[in-house]
Amino acid sequence: MKRKIVLSAEQVQEIIKLYQTGLTAKEVGKQFGYHGPVITRILKKNNVKLHKHRKLEDLTVEKAIEMYDEFETLDAMAKELKVSVEAIRQFFIKNNISYELRQKHTCDHDFFGRDTEEAFY
Repeated sequence: MKRKIVLSAEQVQEIIKLYQTGLTAKEVGKQFGYHGPVITRILKKNNVKLHKHRKLEDLTVEKAIEMYDEFETLDAMAKELKVSVEAIRQFFIKNNISYELRQKHTCDHDFFGRDTEEAFY
């Protein structure tokens, strides 16, 4: 069950003002003791236009493809750019960049080949 957020009109206006100065919802939330999504909900309820991912504003399609080839996964790209994987995924979708959900795993192909009778005892 969600707990009801009770803020005064002045607090809501302060949240909006701080957000519009360039702070993220997460940064504003820290000041008020709430998580970023709570602040985002408050902003949306008050018809405030939300920021785009500022760290992705300068990312071009060419640079995104180059980084994806270099880092090989969306997760690695997200860590490098300090944004969420979902932000990267949405950027790729919006710009019609194809990607695979791939993960780096190492596999010991000889794992069962080392089984000997002595190894079991």
